Amino acid sequence: MPFNMTFQHNKIKAILVYLELKTTRELVGKLEYKNKKYCFSYDKRYLEFKKALPIGPELPLTKLYFESEELFPSFIDRIPSKHNPAYADYCAEFSIDGVSLQLTKEFNHWISFVGDDHKTLKLEYLKQLYGLNKNHRFKSQDHEFEGVIVGVNDFGELEINMLGKKRTFKNKEISFLM
Repeated sequence: MPFNMTFQHNKIKAILVYLELKTTRELVGKLEYKNKKYCFSYDKRYLEFKKALPIGPELPLTKLYFESEELFPSFIDRIPSKHNPAYADYCAEFSIDGVSLQLTKEFNHWISFVGDDHKTLKLEYLKQLYGLNKNHRFKSQDHEFEGVIVGVNDFGELEINMLGKKRTFKNKEISFLM
């Protein structure tokens, strides 16, 4: 979900979260940091929306308002890595260039857990990756092929060895064949 930020005196006041659909844009809710707590509130109209989806499992659609001393995990997942070559373009596209340092400071407890290069997180992810180092059949849009899952790169793309050549695939770009 792309987001929009509202600023006041160079400090983030709130992050407005939207659901981008093909022809419409729905306000999902607002994330704020106040009284040393993260607060997220769903927009009342969004909860009545037929296509409403929860932000994450810790933010079900059964409640309007949530508080936490830690940033909600579903928002942590949306923080782009500073090491991603597209990071500067991403910040410019969403008008958050210059805010990244403030975000890094606020989420420092999370960054220190996974490390700047995300090695710890990547190793944990690879331990759970289904079919790692095993031969599988896959299907892309235009053909079927065999390959061995060898890992995930720093951009979250699946790495598959096909006939001695490593190829990368984005989420939902390929599927398993049974």
